[in-house]
Amino acid sequence: MLPRPHHSQRLAIGLLLLCLLLFPATGRAATISAIEIGDLTVTLKFDQPVATASAFMLSAPQRIAVDLPGARMSRVTASGGLIASTRHGQYDPNTARVVFELNKPAVVADATFTPDHLALTLSLKPVSEGLFGKAVRKGRQLFGLDKEKPVETRAAQRGGITVPLDPPKPLQIPTVTGARGTKRPLVVIDAGHGGHDPGSQSSDGTIREKDIALGMAKAIRDELAASGRVRVALTRSDDRFLVLGERREIARRLKADLFISVHADSAVNAGARGASIYTLSEVA
Repeated sequence: MLPRPHHSQRLAIGLLLLCLLLFPATGRAATISAIEIGDLTVTLKFDQPVATASAFMLSAPQRIAVDLPGARMSRVTASGGLIASTRHGQYDPNTARVVFELNKPAVVADATFTPDHLALTLSLKPVSEGLFGKAVRKGRQLFGLDKEKPVETRAAQRGGITVPLDPPKPLQIPTVTGARGTKRPLVVIDAGHGGHDPGSQSSDGTIREKDIALGMAKAIRDELAASGRVRVALTRSDDRFLVLGERREIARRLKADLFISVHADSAVNAGARGASIYTLSEVA
C-alpha cells in the first residue's frame, strides 16, 4: 500500500490539478505595435486600447519600468535620447512590462493617453542622482484614470472594461485561521477578480475565472490550516470585488509573511495545459 500523502503533497497535487482548468479566451489582449523615442519622450503604440498604465523607477542600473494591465508582451525595441535599451516581460498573466534602461538619470514627469487609448506618451525629465533616488523610493505612478472626476464617480478600468466605483467603504480585515499563536508564519491568499470583474470566461460564459480562483484559494487555505504549521487568511471569501490596493493593504495590516494571488489563465488553444508561477521582484 502506498503511504498517504502529507498535507504539503496533497496541496501541491491539488494546485496542479486546479491550474489545469484552462479554457478559451473571449478576447485578445493588446500588444505594443511600436515604440517611438524622442529627445525627452517615449511613445508606446498599441494594436488594441489599453485602459491604464503605471510606471516606477529602478536603480542599479537606472531604469524606468512601465506596467500595462490588459496587455501582452511584444518584441518591439527602440533606443535613443535618454533611452539606452528596451526589454519586455510578462509581469503577470494580465500585465505586460516594458523596461527602459537609461543613459542618465531621468524620471517620468507626465504621461498621457490618446483619446482612443491606442498610444501612451511618457514625458521624461533629466534629474540628479539624488532626485532619481527619491523617485525610486516614491514608487509607482498611475496613469489613465480621469482625475478630474470625483472619486465616487471615477471609473475603474481594467482590460478595456469600465465600471463605476461606489463610494469608498471601510476595509474589512478577514479572520485568521490555522495554527494558534502569533509565532507561526501568516499566509494571505488572494482570490483574483470577483464581483463585477469575472476575469477570463469560457466561450459560453458559464465558467468564470473569479469562481475558479475563489475555489482554489479556499482549497489552499483548508490544506494549509489543516497542516497546523501556518496561519491563513483570505482577502475575499465570497463573490466581492477588491481593488489591487485593498488586497495589498489587507496583507500589510495583517503583517503577512507570504502573499499568494491565485488566478486561472485562459488560452485560445482549448487543449493547452500547464501552470505558471510569477514571483514579485521589481529589480528583476
